[in-house]
Amino acid sequence: MANPTLSVFLTTEHRQLDTLLAQAETIGCGDDGQAFMAFHAALTRHLGIEEQILFEPFENRMGNKGPIAVMRAEHDRIRLLLARTAQERGCRSAAAFQTALGALRVAVEQHTAKEENVLYPAIDRLFAAEADDFLEAMEAMAGIQY
Repeated sequence: MANPTLSVFLTTEHRQLDTLLAQAETIGCGDDGQAFMAFHAALTRHLGIEEQILFEPFENRMGNKGPIAVMRAEHDRIRLLLARTAQERGCRSAAAFQTALGALRVAVEQHTAKEENVLYPAIDRLFAAEADDFLEAMEAMAGIQY
């Protein structure tokens, strides 16, 4: 993909996360939680990309009026749910793992909707001139190239 927008890059990552989460839900404990751990690693990396590359510049431009405080709080909640789900991946109880995974899914879906409908379009507008620099940093952190 040649020169995607920041929102295209991040939304593509969301779809990849959706796929990994669906695999973890389908496989459940059958692979000793390895499908979940792949999702865990990808989600952790994605949250880091947003926090380390985008959030501070966004706040610098928008001040405290922007949505970043809400996004940071939701990232913290997602990390907490991710940790709780990781504790269940040993699958002493398949039901407990699926319950934790379900709660995580809901939090991720709600957060993703806010990002894709509010935050990412704003980021595209604010950083249109610097998009290539941001994309280069995000690709490097993600270990991929579009």
